[in-house]
Formats: sequence, C-alpha cells, structure tokens
Amino acid sequence: MQHVAEVQKVCKAPSISIGILHEGKVLYRKSLGLRDVESNLDANSDTSYLIGSCSKLLTAAAVGILAESQLSWTDLISKHVPEFNPVGDPRIGQQATIMDACRHSTGLANPNAIFFSPQGTLTIREEDHVALLNALPTSNDSGQRFNSWWNYSNAAFGVLSNVIKAVSGMHFCGFVRQRLCQPLTMDQTLVTEAEVRSNNNIAYPYVQMENGHWARIENGLTSEIHEDIIGRNSGSRTLYGHSGITEGSVATTYLIPSSHSAIVVLSNAAYAGDASDATSQIMLQALFDLQPSVNLVAAIELSRNERLERHEKMISTWQENRDVSKYKVTPEELVGSYIGLNVSRINIIRSDKSPSGLAVVFADQESSRCELEPYNSDSLSYLPMKHEETIARGMIDWDYWTVGIFNFVRQDRDRQQGDVVGLEWKWDEYDYPALWEKEQ
Repeated sequence: MQHVAEVQKVCKAPSISIGILHEGKVLYRKSLGLRDVESNLDANSDTSYLIGSCSKLLTAAAVGILAESQLSWTDLISKHVPEFNPVGDPRIGQQATIMDACRHSTGLANPNAIFFSPQGTLTIREEDHVALLNALPTSNDSGQRFNSWWNYSNAAFGVLSNVIKAVSGMHFCGFVRQRLCQPLTMDQTLVTEAEVRSNNNIAYPYVQMENGHWARIENGLTSEIHEDIIGRNSGSRTLYGHSGITEGSVATTYLIPSSHSAIVVLSNAAYAGDASDATSQIMLQALFDLQPSVNLVAAIELSRNERLERHEKMISTWQENRDVSKYKVTPEELVGSYIGLNVSRINIIRSDKSPSGLAVVFADQESSRCELEPYNSDSLSYLPMKHEETIARGMIDWDYWTVGIFNFVRQDRDRQQGDVVGLEWKWDEYDYPALWEKEQ
C-alpha cells in the first residue's frame, strides 16, 4: 500500500477506499484516511462516496434489464419520450436511439455549468430536463454533430432516466433500488438525496486550501479520462471502465470479464489529481503483474501539475482579455431576470458587496449567488482566480476562461446601443455562446 499512500499524499486526498474482486470472489478491501476531517472519523469498507459518472454503469444496467423484454437498444428515444425533439437538428428527435444516448453520439452539448451552478446548486428541475435538451446546441464550427462526433454529454445521457420511467412506470431511483440494488444486496448504495442525508457513514468531499485548511466542497459534476497506459508488453485483455467526479469526490471502476475481476476505488478529493484512477491502475498493475511496471505516482504528480498549469493558463487568458476601462454600464441597466435554453433562469440583482454593484443568482436559488465584477464593455465576470476556490465552490466544470463571463446584449447589437435585451454566455469551450433574453 506504499504507492497508494503516496498517491493519497500527492492528490491531497483525505481518504481512499479500495475494493477488488477476482475470479468472482472478494479479494481485497482496504480504506486509508478520514471520511470526515472535522470529526476525525476514519473511512471504512462501508463508507459511502459520491461516484459521479460511474452512476452511468447503473443506468446502462437498468436499460439492459428493460432490453430483455420491454425495449430495444435501437429504439428511438422519441418512441418512449415523445417530447424529445432538439430544435438544433431535427434528425436527433427523428433518428437518435437509446444506443446513441449511451455512446454519446446524439451531438447534444454538455451543459454541466447550467445544471450545476456555483455552490453545487442544482438549477434545472427534473420535469424540465427534456425541455432543456430540446434547446441545447447541436453543432460547432465543423457542422452538426449527430452521429459524426463523440461528444460527452451528461445531459443527453440523462434522457435514459426518462426512458426508464416511461417504459417501467417507475421513477429512475426506485427502479435502480428495486431491480438492481436489492437483488444484488447493494444495501450501502444510496440512490436518492434522502438516503444520502440519512446515512451516517458518508465520505465528505474536501479541498485543502493554501493555508492548509480542509474546506468541505459543495457540489460539482464532471468526468475524467486519463491517458496512462500500463501493461504494454503483457498481452491484451478486454477491460471496461469509467471514472467520475461529483461534489469533489472521485470514483473509478474497472471490469475485466475474462478473469471475473473488478476494481473499484473511491476518494473524497478532486483538487490535485484523480486519486481513484491512479490507485485503480496501481491495483490493476499488481493484480495481473503487468509489464513493464509504470511509476504511477510520478504520473499522477505530472497530471496534478498539468491541471494546475491549465488553470493558471486559463486565468492568464481571462486577464489578457479584460479591460475594465471600457465598462460604462450602470447597475440599473442590467438588473433583471434572463431566460435561456427554454427553462434556465439567470437573475442579475443589486449588491453592495461587489465592485459592479451587482451579483448573479441562478434559478432563484440564493445558495448559487456570486458577486460580479466589471470585465469589459457590457460584460461582467464571477470566475474565481484560485483553483482551490473554484473546486471548493463546486465549480468543477469552470475550466475555460469564458465560462465565468456574461456579455450583455443591447437592442442595436452592432453598435451596442439601446436597452439591454439579453446576455450571452459561452458556458462551454466547444459550443457557441447561448442567449438568455431579458424579461420585460
């Protein structure tokens, strides 16, 4: 476990928990560190962690159960969710299948920053999910993405929960609990917010600040794909895996069908590298004696440094494009509610705590409030400057310099004259800015 302890130190992870199945039997279970730093409580084999995109494994399994008799992987999504009809490309509503959603080929954008606002605030209601999907961008500079791009989209994958509900007649969480967790005696798997809140063995997510203080993280969602290659000279094996990050916790799952093996690693930190992925590869390398041996501690150190450098580069670009001398807007011009993508609401409100005199609140959720500072002509920003602050505030997908900037639009767009009628927000590096119209 020496290498795992080193990974824990490099990644500044309060705890790491490991589970290994081999040849169909439990081979190894081990937990290191604290699940609750404030109370000095150790993690153990029954500690529950947030698993982020690893939950897609449960979603796919749920669809697989229904595919035995009630649906087909090639069914159109619209067959079961008739209101699914993205306006950006009519082909998606007419042709996109359940398999397209599973393999991220619908072409729909990945609006994590819209779903999960600062402080981990969930800003899109469950009943508005499909309406949001219908308004999402479907193209980029290369044209329409449907079945021509692999475009990872949590939102598009999420439509599978609507399919499951429509076909089974059960809410997604209830279906997973009844048809997956209970038959497999997965009693410690929590599928609802109420179950999480009532559990007394939770690994709380943390980030260590510059002063050494452990700050508990609010929320966040993203996914991780790493490029470390192990076992180049050890022959081929089919391996299925997925990693995920949510609320500052990381999780990695690897399945090796040929040996009936599985490796699951969970950790409650996401600031300085993915401790779960590095640890799972250490376990995989040891379990199968993969050659040549790769120094995965060195690899995770490199990954951590690259992540911090990317943030510094992002802030540098943000600073290069900032010119507060051009900012001449009065707060009264901008105050109001802005509606975009059918169901997303952004409120600009007065504030005596910010240099602009303004703050933003997403979806009427006060917990998402951020102070706004002048950025450029008719534009404001709420992007944190420090990487650890971004993580601590649950803003994990704020990884491109425009994500924290609102550009306000006037009636005469070309000359930027007249009343403010909307705001544009480029919330993702790979999609065009979207317009939120100001309510009059």
